[in-house]
Amino acid sequence: MSQNTMNQIGSFSLSRRHAGLAALVGLGTLAVSSAAQASSSDIRTVSEQYRAADAQRLLDLVNEYRAEHGLEALRHSATVASVMDNEAKRQFDQGFFSHGTEFLNNPKVQGYSFVREVIALSYNDDISQLLAFWKSSPAHNAAILAPSANTCGIGLCYGYGNNLPWRVLGNMGIYRYDTDGPSDIQNTVSGASTAVQPSGFKVRDGIAAGYYRDGGAARFGEPTMNERGGLLDGGAWQNFNKDGKIHTFMWSNYTGAHPVFRQGAIGRFWINNGCENTLGYPTMAEQGGLVDGGYYQVFNKSGERSKVLWSPATGVHSVYENGAIGAEFARRGFENGVGYPTTEEYWDGIFVRQNFSGGQVISWNSFTGAVSVA
Repeated sequence: MSQNTMNQIGSFSLSRRHAGLAALVGLGTLAVSSAAQASSSDIRTVSEQYRAADAQRLLDLVNEYRAEHGLEALRHSATVASVMDNEAKRQFDQGFFSHGTEFLNNPKVQGYSFVREVIALSYNDDISQLLAFWKSSPAHNAAILAPSANTCGIGLCYGYGNNLPWRVLGNMGIYRYDTDGPSDIQNTVSGASTAVQPSGFKVRDGIAAGYYRDGGAARFGEPTMNERGGLLDGGAWQNFNKDGKIHTFMWSNYTGAHPVFRQGAIGRFWINNGCENTLGYPTMAEQGGLVDGGYYQVFNKSGERSKVLWSPATGVHSVYENGAIGAEFARRGFENGVGYPTTEEYWDGIFVRQNFSGGQVISWNSFTGAVSVA
């Protein structure tokens, strides 16, 4: 097949959820669309360092997988990647994902003797999920493990998951170049952070996504250990130290990776109350700016959310957001309405109650389910 000829591409429709589990392989037979609505607000901007670090992690993962099968590593071309980036953005703009012809016909990619394209989605910021899907599909797996391939370009587009349920779309062109091709083919992604930190420990996959997204070494310092798994719901964790301040990045499949400041009041509360086994995984970094100088952080345990709040006057307590008391707390304007929690939920006869700094007590009747505020 010549490089200007493309196999006929069929198409079919998927639900938004199922579309997120699909990926596409160029020169195969598949194009996929989903019935989502797109808007410019779906796309979020990330720094070039963050984008390059993600591309480097995906390149490392692909090459580790190829090495397991005795295949040479793919090199990377920023020129090819620029075409792939535009293709990833095109699909976000359209609100559905499908193969175009740019990976075949764009002048920037010419000179190849072999070409494939693979596309996949992630619902969080875990780049490893892209490769995980490609490995699970025979056609995509064959493209990633193509013995003829020696070069790739990695395109990424990032979203908020508002109108579209996507967080990252990866569009990877896989090529063989011999004497012709882009002049910027090299072993690493230009500008990327390395996988091994100066400390000698690695920052990889989902935890790396959160670490670089939130500021990397400049904010959190260097890792003091390699990532460890085996936590609740398949989670993982890794500690970082900057000038004696220790943050633990926690990752789970449903929250992604976020830091807990272990020496802070919220971090100590989380640790003293069972960490992820009780309160769950962080869904965000600790954040300030609340009334009266307060801070908060939200945690999720298998879909059950707890909001941990701290203020100088009340200390730290949590509100169970999935419960009736948490719903009433939200309905009344959170800490701006009834104030900060001054206790945890507690039993009082048939009632579950919680006290707040505004003087109100929110109560839930365990017999009738009624909620009252006194």
